[in-house]
Amino acid sequence: MLINAVYSDKMNAMPKQNPRKPKVLNVGYHPPPPGGMANFIDNFEQSGIKDLYQIRGFDTDYPRWLKKLRPLTVLYLPIMYLHYLWVLITFQPDVIHIHTPAFNAFYKHSVFVKIARERKIPIAFHIHAGKFKEFYDNLKESRKRDVRNKLKQADILIVLSHYWKDFFTGLYPSEKIRVVENGIPADKFSPADKANQTKPPNFIYVGRLLEQKGIDELLEAAREVFKVYPDSHLTIAGGEEAARFKRKSDELGLSENITFTGEVVGNSLIELYQSADIFVLPSHAEGMPLVLLEAMSVGLACIATNVGAIPEVLNESGGIIIPPKDVHALKNAMLELAGNPDKVNSMGIVNRNIIQRDFSFDVVAEKMRKIYNELILAN
Repeated sequence: MLINAVYSDKMNAMPKQNPRKPKVLNVGYHPPPPGGMANFIDNFEQSGIKDLYQIRGFDTDYPRWLKKLRPLTVLYLPIMYLHYLWVLITFQPDVIHIHTPAFNAFYKHSVFVKIARERKIPIAFHIHAGKFKEFYDNLKESRKRDVRNKLKQADILIVLSHYWKDFFTGLYPSEKIRVVENGIPADKFSPADKANQTKPPNFIYVGRLLEQKGIDELLEAAREVFKVYPDSHLTIAGGEEAARFKRKSDELGLSENITFTGEVVGNSLIELYQSADIFVLPSHAEGMPLVLLEAMSVGLACIATNVGAIPEVLNESGGIIIPPKDVHALKNAMLELAGNPDKVNSMGIVNRNIIQRDFSFDVVAEKMRKIYNELILAN
C-alpha cells in the first residue's frame, strides 16, 4: 500500500536506535452504540494505521446498564475522567486523537481535551457532528465564546469536508484546520453481481430512525412511488424511533412494500446493501454520512439531500441531490431512478470508483499519518 511505502521510506531515514511505534490514544464512542462516529472509529482502528502507530482506544460512551438510569450518568463522568487520566499516565501517548459530536456531548469531550492540554500532550480534535452549526448558532454569545475557547485548546482541528472547514474558520485558526473525509473499508463493502438482473426497483435507507433523518418525508414519497411501481420495495434499517415510523407506514397502507429490519451490522448489513438498487438519504442535516459512502461503495445509485458534505461526495453522475424536507423532489427523484435501470447501473459504477479513489481507509490513514507526524514533530 502507498501509505506503508511512504512510511517505510521515512522510517529508513530515521535513527535505528528508536524502533518503537509512536503511541496514539483514540478517544471517542466505540461500538456498540449506533452512529457514524462509532463506526468510523472502529474501522479506523482496524485499518492500516495500526501498522504505523500503537493505537489504543478509549471509549467515552456510558455503559449500557447506566443508560437506563440516565440521571445518574452525570455521576459517572468523574469516574470516566479519572480512568482517562490513569490511561494517560500509564500509556503515555505521543498524540491524543479526540472525536466529538455536538450539543452536550461536545462539552463532555472538551474535558478530555482540557485534561490532555494540562499534561502538554499534542491533541487532534475531530469534529463529526452534522448539526454542529445548529448547535453553535443557537447559543448565546457568552456560550459561543466558551465553545471557541474549548476548540482552541486543541493543536489541530479535524473536520469532515471543505464545507465544515469554511464554517470552523470563523471559530478556530484556519491554518490549523485539516480536512479528513470519512472513509470506509471499501474491500468489504463491495458490489454484488447483478448482471442481467431484471426486477422491480429496491430502495434502501440505512441509519438512525429519527425525524431529523427525513423518515417522514421518505414514507410520504414512497407512497406515491408505490402507486406507479406497485412491486417496488423499500427497506428501512435502523433503530431508535422505528416503532413510530412503522405505525405511520401501516397508517399509510405501505406495510406490503416496506420492511423495517431494525439495526443491522457486519456482513448482514453489506448483504442488505447488495440486495438493493437505490439508496435514499433524506436527512435534514449531516456531517459526512458513512452510510452514503457504504452505499456508494457497494455500487448503488443514491438520492440524498444537499446538506453538510454530501455535495462534496455525491455528484450528478452518481445520483440525485435534492433539498431537505421536500417530499415532491424526493418522490420525483425516486420515480426517475425507478424508471431508468440502466442509469441506476451506470451511477453505481461511478460511485464505486469514487469510493475506491477518494474514500478508502488507505486514503484516510495517509491523511492521519501526516497529522500525527505533524503533531509529534511540533512537540
